[in-house]
Parts: sequence; C-alpha cells; structure tokens
Amino acid sequence: MVGSRIIELSPSEEERAEELHERSIIIDTLQSGPAVWNDRVYELKRKMIGSGLPSWLINERTRELILEMLAKDEETRQRYVGDIRRSGVTAVNYTVGHRWKDVSKSFRGAARSFADLIYKIDLFPAALTKAVCADDIVRAKKEGKMAMIPGFQDTAHLEDNMEVLELFHHLGIRIVQLTYNMGNSVGVGTTERYQDVAGLSYLGLQLVEKLNELKIVVDTGHCGYRTTLDAVEASNAPVAATHTACRAVYDYPRGKSDEEIKAIAERGGYVGIYAVPFFYPKDEMTILHLLDEIDHAVEVAGSDRVGVGLDYGNQSGPYPEEVGDLIYESMWSKDVITKYGTSGFRAEHGVDPRLKVEGIETFQDWPNVTRGLVSRGYSDREIEGILGGNFLKYFQRVVG
Repeated sequence: MVGSRIIELSPSEEERAEELHERSIIIDTLQSGPAVWNDRVYELKRKMIGSGLPSWLINERTRELILEMLAKDEETRQRYVGDIRRSGVTAVNYTVGHRWKDVSKSFRGAARSFADLIYKIDLFPAALTKAVCADDIVRAKKEGKMAMIPGFQDTAHLEDNMEVLELFHHLGIRIVQLTYNMGNSVGVGTTERYQDVAGLSYLGLQLVEKLNELKIVVDTGHCGYRTTLDAVEASNAPVAATHTACRAVYDYPRGKSDEEIKAIAERGGYVGIYAVPFFYPKDEMTILHLLDEIDHAVEVAGSDRVGVGLDYGNQSGPYPEEVGDLIYESMWSKDVITKYGTSGFRAEHGVDPRLKVEGIETFQDWPNVTRGLVSRGYSDREIEGILGGNFLKYFQRVVG
C-alpha cells in the first residue's frame, strides 16, 4: 500500500493498527464500495467520449456494462469481493440515484438506481447485505459482509412529495441529504451564491419533520451554511454531515465552518471527513491531509462525534491517464464547464478525475486510515469510534 511509505509506524504500532482494523466496525459514511474498472470499461469510455455522446448516456452505458461484468465475469466478481475483504469495511452509506444529469434526478432514476443496488446485493449474498438499522451493521460484521445503507444525496428524487419519501423509506432509504451543491425547493446548497443568507424553505422544514417521523438521518453534507444551521435547529433528532471537511484547515466551499461542526456535535450529531483530491490543497493531496482534517474536527467536535466518509468515486483506483484526460476535457475543463457549473461545481472548484489522494488511492487502502490514526496518537477507544463506532451509535439513536 502506498500509505505505508507516507505513514511510518514501529513494528508494535503496525501490529496494533492491524488488530484495531480487524476488530473494529468500520463505516465509510459516503462510499459505494469497490468500483469496477477494467479494460472493457475503459475502452467503452474512450469510444463514447470520442463520439460526443452526452455524459448522462455515457454513464448509463457504463452502468449497464459494470452490472453485466459483476453478474457474468468471474474474474471481475472475484476481484470485487477481494477488494471488499481487503478494505476491512463493515458498512457504507451508498448513494441511491445520482445527483445530476437528466433522468437521474427524477423519481424514476432513483428507483432504477435502487433496483441496481438490490441486484448487486443479490449477486453477492456472501459478501453484501442491506442495512436499515444498527443491528444490521453489527450482524454484517459478525458474518464478514459489507452492509449497504441506502441514502440520497439530494431530494429532487422525491419531487416535493412526502408520500414518495414514505415509499423510499419502505424500500430502505435511511439517509437523506437535503440539498446537493445547488439550491432546490428544500434549501440551499454549499456552492450557491446566497448560501450564507438563505437556508431551509418551508418545504424544507416540512421535510425535516417528516424525516424525523420516519427515523431517517438528516444529512447536511452538501448543504450551505445557513441550511446546515437551520437543519440542526429544526430537527428533533441529531443531524449528520456524512462527508465534509473543515474550512478552518482548508477554505474550500464543500467544507464546514467550525460553527457548523460545533452546532452539529453539540446536538449529538455526526461529522464524517472526506478524502476528495480536488477538495484538498494542490500540494497536500495525501492521507496526511485527511488526518489533519480529522484532528481539527476532533478538536472542535470531540472524538466521539467524528468519523470518515471518503466520498470519492475512484477509490478503486484512478482512471488510466488517457481516459482521465478524455473525461476531464469533455466534462470538467474550463473550456467546457459552464459559467454556472455542472451540478453546482464551477471551473474554480478544480474538479479533475485524474487526481488522487496518495495513501488512499483505492478502496482496499482503507487500512491506511487506521494506521494514520495510530500515528496521530489516538487511543484505541478513539480510533474504534472514528473508524465507525461513533456513526454506529449515532445511527442507533436516530434510526434504531
């Protein structure tokens, strides 16, 4: 693992980190698990991007190929399960329905994505399971499986209809992020121009009340400053920011101010720290910056309120250079991205699929997070909490 060269531990510390990783319930509070990339996927991406097809259609065709390989290609199946085992991860907050591109923001897109998740779980009954309560996560640890907690990263799928929310709750949705980067009918996202002064709408207040009633986590990961504070105030249950960072460490729009982090923590909430390379300083795209962010969050919120939500779709490995260049030039370069951005990300946000966080380049590099926490001097109790115990207790309190 690359992180072995960045994080230096003594033999006794290495043994301690290995034992901690083995026994801990580890929960990545924004992650899809191992992605499935091989030459077939890369070639498909190359051909479709070169043909000028819209990105939503490229994503759809790629999704179909990946599911086919997981179902029929034995090498892909073995590698996928092997990556889960090597990661040591017990549970993930799995995004159902993508946040952007045409049909994917609709009810139909979310339902299709949910069906894909169940199909994937059914393909790997010995390795995957669905989690709708805390006991499901504990059971997954005992059975050596990875639990998938279904969640939304936007509320556009609900189409402003509380009955639709009830339907998805019956299906298993247990985490709902109120907004993505941009504003919606519920509230204001973290990259909107007025996020410091506008927060939850009346519909947003109604939604928070309904989420509390259904015992669904209120997630503020991509929510704006005022929306986050409004959610903390309005919710009868503690709220989460499942994947964010500390703006006091690096002032990037996707992070949270100390005020927001403290407000979430003081009400019994949870803050997960991300590891997205283009959300980090250009000269600090390593696991060491993730550890700096965790250290600060612990200082502000307390070690029992902090965890890890890596939130990066390439955690199975960055794209090959040629494919990464094609994706960047076709979707994220300054020549292509619109003035007002794609899904709220604008040119100045520096989104670049070619970048990586050294030390946690792949999903199976997760043990390096444990090694890093050992290197920073945390106690066993604190490490077990940050790895997943804190979120498990939070999830038990809010969801059951």
